[in-house]
Amino acid sequence: MTHAYLLRKYLGRHKLRVAMMMLSVFAAFSIYGVFQSLLASLSGGVRLEGSERMLTMSRQSMTHPLPVAYFSRVAAVPAVEIVAHATWFGGYIGTQRTPVATYAVEPKSYLQVYSNVVLPPAQLAAWQGDRSSVLVGEYYANRHGWKVGDRITLGSNLWVRADRDQSWHFTVAGIFKDKDPDAETNAILLHYDALNEARAFARDTIGWLVFLHRTDYTADAAAAAVDQVFRNSADETRTILERAFLETFIEQLGEVGAIVAAVLSAAFIMVLMVTANTFAVAIRERVREVAVMRAIGFRRRRIYALLFAEALLIIVIPGVVGLGLAAFILSGLGEIVGFLGPARMGLTTITGAIAIMLALAGLVSVLPAWQIGRMRIVDALSRA
Repeated sequence: MTHAYLLRKYLGRHKLRVAMMMLSVFAAFSIYGVFQSLLASLSGGVRLEGSERMLTMSRQSMTHPLPVAYFSRVAAVPAVEIVAHATWFGGYIGTQRTPVATYAVEPKSYLQVYSNVVLPPAQLAAWQGDRSSVLVGEYYANRHGWKVGDRITLGSNLWVRADRDQSWHFTVAGIFKDKDPDAETNAILLHYDALNEARAFARDTIGWLVFLHRTDYTADAAAAAVDQVFRNSADETRTILERAFLETFIEQLGEVGAIVAAVLSAAFIMVLMVTANTFAVAIRERVREVAVMRAIGFRRRRIYALLFAEALLIIVIPGVVGLGLAAFILSGLGEIVGFLGPARMGLTTITGAIAIMLALAGLVSVLPAWQIGRMRIVDALSRA
């Protein structure tokens, strides 16, 4: 009798029970793959770089706009080396409203502050010279099949055009990369003037300012100098390191993610415990069979290997298929929240899932089989 023959007999004995166990494992690892990947995106999607960049926003909240005149006033502060501004566009594409992280920026100064953006000089010049054009990150270009010269149409969840047209039309002037090959390029940059002239309300306002401070000023001194300019004004500001702002944002997401993770982990563990208990019971039902196999010359190691292989088939195959379904679901989610980046199943999630599968297979098969194997053949036959 070959191992394949014995495994086929084992799996075919209680088809419904085996099917239910495999379905449970499939569901468990589908849940694990999706939510573990989402949590990884929430905790690691924002790249904490640019430690010297300073962010100036309204003291009221990040969503409260600032007058565009603050741009020139901040630029005049002695502690400021170079300043840029940006405004959230709230972009989406298609009837399904697929979100795309879109920012309205001042084209020259923005790329001086964010010097990590890389694109050919000809494309940069074309963008800076055409208000109706945009720069598209390489990630979005690949995802949506955009090329330089294409006309694209975006919608906005925030801004309405003065002519009441719901569509914003742009030409792709360039496709940019990042100096760091591992960084996500999930952003679209459009001209602030194009947004400001066309929108129906809140003209001459911006979302926030970002600047580099001079090297003879500390970050705290530069922040205090900028905020002092607008103290006691109608729109007071709050200036912090960009890194500190992102770290705070990630911590808030992490708190929400921890709650979700706790609930889903409990469900995941319960499903696996039910599966493990069912499989362990199925093995203990074979006390007599194991005794007969030992009586006719099967070694303990071979019996353990057979039971472990059966557990692997029942757990690993549906587990891997469940991870495949999770990857498919993640591919349809697109971007989670604007600049957080696309949700992908990383190597850590995959290796963690495989480790759990192997550990579970060993736990539910080897331990019960070892307990049965220690019994004398006569005792095992009498207990059956």
